[in-house]
Amino acid sequence: MSNTPPLAAPDYLDYTLSNEKLVPEEPNVIKHGVLERTDSAGTEMSVNILSDKNIPDLLSMTVTFDDDATLPILTFRFWILSTFWVLGGTAVSTLQYLLPNGEGFPSSVVALGSYVMGLFMAWCLPTRQWTVIGHSFTMNPGHFNSKEHSLIVMCYWATLTVAPAIDILVSMDLYFGPTREESGRMASLGAVILLASSQLIGFGFVGIFRAVLIKPRALYYPGNLPNISFFNALHTEGGSSKKRQKFFFLIFGGIFLWQLFPTTIFPLLSALPWICWVGGGSFASYYLGSSKEFALGSLTLDWEIINKLQPLTIPFWSSMNFFAGAMIATWIVAPAIYFSNAFGTSHIIPPNSLEVAFKNGTEFIVYDYLTPEHLLNETLLGSDDLDVSTSLTLSYFWQFGAASSLIVFTALFYGPQIKRAILHPGHKSDDPYLALTKHSPPVSIWLYYSFVLLSLTGITLIGYLYEFKLPWWAVLLALAIAAIFVVPDGILFGISGQKIDVAIVSEIIGGYVIPGRPFANMTFRVFCSNAVTQALHLAGFFKFGYYMKIPERPMLISMLYGTALGLFVNWQVANSLVSEHRKDLTSTSVGGIWEARRERLFYSSSLVWGLLGSKRSLSSPQFRIIPYGLVLGATLPLILYTLSRIFKSRNLKWDLISIPIIFIGAMYCPAEPATGLTTSFIFSVLSMFWLRRYHERWFRKYDFLMDVALEGGANMAVIMVFLFISFPRVAIPHWWGNNAKDPDLCYLH
Repeated sequence: MSNTPPLAAPDYLDYTLSNEKLVPEEPNVIKHGVLERTDSAGTEMSVNILSDKNIPDLLSMTVTFDDDATLPILTFRFWILSTFWVLGGTAVSTLQYLLPNGEGFPSSVVALGSYVMGLFMAWCLPTRQWTVIGHSFTMNPGHFNSKEHSLIVMCYWATLTVAPAIDILVSMDLYFGPTREESGRMASLGAVILLASSQLIGFGFVGIFRAVLIKPRALYYPGNLPNISFFNALHTEGGSSKKRQKFFFLIFGGIFLWQLFPTTIFPLLSALPWICWVGGGSFASYYLGSSKEFALGSLTLDWEIINKLQPLTIPFWSSMNFFAGAMIATWIVAPAIYFSNAFGTSHIIPPNSLEVAFKNGTEFIVYDYLTPEHLLNETLLGSDDLDVSTSLTLSYFWQFGAASSLIVFTALFYGPQIKRAILHPGHKSDDPYLALTKHSPPVSIWLYYSFVLLSLTGITLIGYLYEFKLPWWAVLLALAIAAIFVVPDGILFGISGQKIDVAIVSEIIGGYVIPGRPFANMTFRVFCSNAVTQALHLAGFFKFGYYMKIPERPMLISMLYGTALGLFVNWQVANSLVSEHRKDLTSTSVGGIWEARRERLFYSSSLVWGLLGSKRSLSSPQFRIIPYGLVLGATLPLILYTLSRIFKSRNLKWDLISIPIIFIGAMYCPAEPATGLTTSFIFSVLSMFWLRRYHERWFRKYDFLMDVALEGGANMAVIMVFLFISFPRVAIPHWWGNNAKDPDLCYLH
């Protein structure tokens, strides 16, 4: 069975629903795609209104057409349980944010915990009606149903990813104070406005572009499928469901116990750099094999690392494009440049370092080169150039290529359909699952426009009232860049599960228009990139809600509520962590529990593109290659398009090649270590190819459920270790398998 994206312009943006008139205007019960209704004469009738003929096959094997539109959704239980899990889960996720491999509190645990608590509340709460300000409600409207359960988890999802503006606030606090030991923390009111404004923009974008990001049936957002499978296992009656629940708990418990070994008992299992061991730690074998560097062929038995690339979820064709790009860039291109010293920095900075240094190898201390207004003191800096690692330079190159390839690729293959959808947003959706909520009125598009206006106002106020020095026209420019990328990136994300982060592209553009202002540049980057990233995540969440037959309005309310709660938790917990662990977080040593890899990468980029400015940085010999990424990214889709038109033989699988996804893989490192590439590749082949092709029945029943269990159990083990061992600094007995300095036992001789 194949699962390939259409290369030629597909019809999934052609808004025609042939069976539209059969979709009910009023709530009805639908079972197995059959509408049970009563006609005008009072005769009961059943009509088969839906078909999965044009639905992606991975989706049709997971999502049913069963629905009961009379189920209560925004219940008393929803408000209590969503508040509890958002506050607790977001606090833990923020605690983990500054860890090297922190992935946040697992949503599967939230789903499982809220399910048990919901059943308990349905059993014990009173069913009487209460009246408050003329509105009646009950604490217990009956059995705990799948819709209110889904909405609780969606509320948590809205804040599962720590608000990106936290990067700005933490960087200011850690790195832009008067000295390394002193805080540069932003005032509370400004921090709240910054966080709220940067989060609200994504809600505006997803609503404005919902005709393209949500309505098409082919945009199913692959990450939704494991969660739908999990909810089906919990809420479906019957013996098959019991077997699936038993399977889930066995996998969850097993991986929880196993994950304790690579996390704390036997850390060597997290990285098995066999090339370094075989090479005896020579210069070449160390830098090629070490988990801290290129990690060529390195294996891992740590599911936290393996699952970063979602090998059990992402479609096989998509994963293979990603791995091709990642392996070529990380294991061929980067080592060739590093060992040949083509950038002239190999003797200064290790290949995967995230630090910024001068040509002589001296660390760049930002405090020494800032004016009291937090602008660059060019007199003190002089004409000295700053250098970054080989992998970091290449990641900028690949990100430029990804951006241009995305625009050109989408314009060539999907251009006419996108134009039609944007110009005629009122056309009916061709997704039959969305038709199931047709009886509920949609949210007005003007509300989404108001979100954008409020966000623009907040960011503009920050730019002028605080020390950001971000002009109003730069805010509009950031918004325009985001608007250009959100549709093509959304189409890619919806069919493949892969998306392009436009952070570096926006940061470099910002460095041109507002050079020498690191705070302004960081804000420009976050505002632009988060508008795209958050809109895509929300689009996926909305699509999940539609698959669970939830109307748009309750979904929007739940996710706005979760976002509002979550950003305050993000801010408070991040402030506490920075105050408590400032010395560890600002240390230049690599490794350790508080490595803060994300913050170091964010900070390094703000120095190169924000403080120095893009014009000065790109004039450096090391960075002159970066603009050519735009050329390469624009050229490759043109070549692919031309070849696919000249050689149309069905034996040539042009539709299996996605240039943007190849670039996404290429820019994977050094933001993430390459340790998991080999093992993730193996699991992708086993799951999405071998199991799906040769054991399809088992795949349909268990694969996505196994993914949720593995992710939830592994994440829960990591959190338990962090809360009860790492955070309180409990000493672990030392032995050869848990070397604190070099856990992979790879030494440079």
